[in-house]
Amino acid sequence: MSAGIGTLVEAVVTATPDQQKQIEAILNGRQKKRKLITTKAACALLEKCHPITLRRYEKRGLLHAVRFSQRRVRWDEDEVLALANNGITIESGAAA
Repeated sequence: MSAGIGTLVEAVVTATPDQQKQIEAILNGRQKKRKLITTKAACALLEKCHPITLRRYEKRGLLHAVRFSQRRVRWDEDEVLALANNGITIESGAAA
């Protein structure tokens, strides 16, 4: 057994049941690949959304950005579509 496989076996043994299922799915090739889209494409899916709005959504935890560099940012298409379909709830913190 090589060192790499031994380390993997060790990791599987110490992993939680959920993590073991994820590892098994990856090894069996059943892991779904995320489709990453550009900021422009994400804004188009959200219907005329400004790129700054996407960053605000990320700050609030509504979306997660995948950053390759400071300028090269991608968004998970499934996450953006879920936000577009379900919308967001706005909590008013100010007194009326």
